Amino acid sequence: MPRAPKSTAEHLRDGTYNTTRHRERNDIRLAEGRPEKPRGLSPLAEKLWDSILNGRPAEFQAGCDFAALAGCCRWFSEWHETMRAAEEATDFKEKYVKLCAASMCWKQFAATGSKFGVTPADRTKLKAVETLADIDPLAALEASEN
Repeated sequence: MPRAPKSTAEHLRDGTYNTTRHRERNDIRLAEGRPEKPRGLSPLAEKLWDSILNGRPAEFQAGCDFAALAGCCRWFSEWHETMRAAEEATDFKEKYVKLCAASMCWKQFAATGSKFGVTPADRTKLKAVETLADIDPLAALEASEN
């Protein structure tokens, strides 16, 4: 199955926008400036939000999908809470159910986090800004908790 074409926003973010080829697309314009954190994020999700956006250039911040970023942060928080509950569970069946739920939360976090360079492998795939390879949001989050 062929890859979906890039949106105008992606072309603008990556610096590959060509007016003769991409002008006719009806895409959403890139947002300006740093986004506000959505309400309802847990304290851990807020820390992840900050660690992903802090130190990132304005081009990255303007080009990212903030609803997906909020979802990514929420999945990370859910994973963390579910793992804590699994560690506290004494019954094997209850522990198994919580670990399955934690596994699903991690899968969703990893999938959404790949768009934001959460892991080193993800950061190598992001073409928008070369300096992203130097920023590790999970390490920054861990350092802020200590």
